[in-house]
Amino acid sequence: MKFNAKTLAELCILAGMALLCLAPPNLASELPDLPVSGAMPPRELRRLDTAVQTLVTRWNVPGAAVAVMRNGHLIFSRGYGYADINHQQVIDPARSLFRIASVSKPITAAAVLHLIQEGKLNLDDKAFDILNDFQPAPGAKVDKRLHSITVRDLLNMSAGWDKERSGDPILQPYISLAAKRLKQSGPADFDTTVRYMMGRKLDFSPGTKFAYSNFTYGLLGKIIEKSTKKDYQTYVRETLFNPAGVQLYQGHTREEDRLPDEVVYYAPLESKAKSFLPTSSKRVAAPYARAYIETDLPMIGWVSTAPQLAVLMDKILSDDALLSPAVRGEVLNQPPLSCWQGKKKYFSMGWEVTRDASGQYSLFKDGTLPGTRAFVEHTADGITWVALFNARPPQMQPDKFSLQIKQLMAGSLDIVTANK
Repeated sequence: MKFNAKTLAELCILAGMALLCLAPPNLASELPDLPVSGAMPPRELRRLDTAVQTLVTRWNVPGAAVAVMRNGHLIFSRGYGYADINHQQVIDPARSLFRIASVSKPITAAAVLHLIQEGKLNLDDKAFDILNDFQPAPGAKVDKRLHSITVRDLLNMSAGWDKERSGDPILQPYISLAAKRLKQSGPADFDTTVRYMMGRKLDFSPGTKFAYSNFTYGLLGKIIEKSTKKDYQTYVRETLFNPAGVQLYQGHTREEDRLPDEVVYYAPLESKAKSFLPTSSKRVAAPYARAYIETDLPMIGWVSTAPQLAVLMDKILSDDALLSPAVRGEVLNQPPLSCWQGKKKYFSMGWEVTRDASGQYSLFKDGTLPGTRAFVEHTADGITWVALFNARPPQMQPDKFSLQIKQLMAGSLDIVTANK
């Protein structure tokens, strides 16, 4: 039996919806009927609209926002559920702000590529030659391999740190350990964390393997500041946000510091914890206790609406006025690591890249924190989509929630492509 592109896409949607039956129904307490907001989507995307409603309802995620760009135009912007359950505040896709967690990393990577385009930085520059004002803790023994780490190693997460072996230094308890080692009160800011980490042995030799690392992208933020003599946020706004015509915001750790229009984050299955920032003496919900959002902006700290994030990512990956094709092409280059040899999927410059023999590619990045799931994908045929959620379903292996949202988007957007 032969199928055309549209039929295959529809089958993909049906397969994704069938997988929803595998979702655990107990993420949150029973929610009211799911409200939907935003402009009615075009006919070819109405199945996507229905599929996302089904996914949000089945997984009991309180709220979500989804946006789709096609060839530089926003063609889909919808909100589902609640930004705040207690106050029955409905998600507004144009206004509701979400933490984007590790989807912050491609933003930092783009800022570094912009510096390379300006001639202020090279991929093979030594990271700690640039960051030469950082000194390890008194009496610390520095791993000699630290000084061989390059900007490229940081971008490709091949710099020598493996959080699966030695822990994630930007999270508890390590930010408290770093502060104690440097004899500082309160949690460590990122500068303190850098000094602490300079005194710890690397997990592997730089440039020899891949290991997912938040810390490397914090170092890239510091390299941006040192190379530009501007703070990270200012440089990113001037070179990326303003030219793209978008506005993203610095996130905050404590619930009481949420921005106007920022959603409430829900993590009913994750234990409460004592906040490491000044707050009440009571234990607080996990989304407001696990990470120091203010000091982790280049890694996990931005908040955004779904449409604004979709516009930004689309511009970064397709607008020659923002990044030149030559510089942007670095994202598609497969790092020369043994783990990627012969593979269609690899990690490069902040993105998970899938590339086939014909040259077709997709760039994907997701992010997760307690109370947060964020996704963005850009395809070679001009589609960029973003999906943001104010809860994360139980973290499973494999990640069924991620698989389902990707399948639903792929099937729906194949229909859009087939109808162009």
